[in-house]
Amino acid sequence: MRTLVGLGAAVVLLLAIGAYGLFRDRAAKMDHLSAANPRFALGAVPIEATTEFERHTGPDVYYHVTLQEVPFGGRLQLNCDWIDPAGHIARRNRYHTRFVYKATWPTHCHQRFNDVSTPGSWHVRMTMNGRVLSDSAFALK
Repeated sequence: MRTLVGLGAAVVLLLAIGAYGLFRDRAAKMDHLSAANPRFALGAVPIEATTEFERHTGPDVYYHVTLQEVPFGGRLQLNCDWIDPAGHIARRNRYHTRFVYKATWPTHCHQRFNDVSTPGSWHVRMTMNGRVLSDSAFALK
């Protein structure tokens, strides 16, 4: 019985050491996180990327980004600001990713437009803790 308890304690200790190594310095690792491959699409799956959308069709525009050098463990809190041609934030998406388990992490945010949406050059800016990860422009006609 003592052997079993000792073995259980050793397993718990090894798991604790592994978890500590995984989460250690997570905040410092966040500084290395970056975004790549920003693209716009009309769906959650970026089959065909584009940068021009017709507002009269009521497009649901998705902004896809691949995060790189993402520290394992936990979830990321991200924001996307959809900035109209006048420079005003028309919408802000705030969301958490799922539990991160790989170093490259695809994510997206989206905005639905309609006939009353202002035509012109729009921007979407993805941020984390106030730091801009990606900023891209698209045209709304």
